[in-house]
Amino acid sequence: MDASRLAACLTLAAILLVRIAALRAADVPSAEAFGAVPAVSQVELRPNGKLLAWREVTEDGSPVVVVFDVDAHAAKRRFTPPSEGKFRSLAWSDDETLLITLSCLLDVRQRHRREPLRDVPHVRG
Repeated sequence: MDASRLAACLTLAAILLVRIAALRAADVPSAEAFGAVPAVSQVELRPNGKLLAWREVTEDGSPVVVVFDVDAHAAKRRFTPPSEGKFRSLAWSDDETLLITLSCLLDVRQRHRREPLRDVPHVRG
């Protein structure tokens, strides 16, 4: 192989390596991504396998519970848990009942003034 062909091959290899390195650098997530709240969490499958439930975080940071129909490939229901409580977990107790665990702090000195948490509508499926 003559010197000009060798130089052309080395130049092409160098260009390709630089392009590959740039692509790999673009795939690396930023430091902020490691500290960000996951967009979806607490994914739970209904015992009969027909529905999924999960927690999403909206752009403003509030949680939304999504009930997804696996067969229809569509969200069946979306609702916001009461804002008075801190979202803790989801669990199916049976094929009809989705349990949402919330917690809240209560000042016992003002307990008689506090309104109870509102009911979350039942999910039937």
